[in-house]
Amino acid sequence: YADGAVLPFYILHQVAVATAGAFVVEWSAGVAVKFVVISSVAFTTTMLAHEFLVRRSRLLRVLFGLKADAKTRAFSRDTPAITVPDGGWEARSAT
Repeated sequence: YADGAVLPFYILHQVAVATAGAFVVEWSAGVAVKFVVISSVAFTTTMLAHEFLVRRSRLLRVLFGLKADAKTRAFSRDTPAITVPDGGWEARSAT
């Protein structure tokens, strides 16, 4: 999950931090409170945007550099690791 979320997380978190920071910086609270609020809001917003927007949209997956369909796997437990073609194996010579 995290391997495919690296680039979208990087891009989305910058937008979330800047947006949350624009509002929170104006508060008269201490720096520690502002840091915790900005960090929490940015992380939550980024994860929600990645899960519900990027991962569920084929177009956004491609735009963020991910494979178009995340559900297809190279290997599954139902198929054997080595399969024989329907026509069988044909002997070919190197010459």
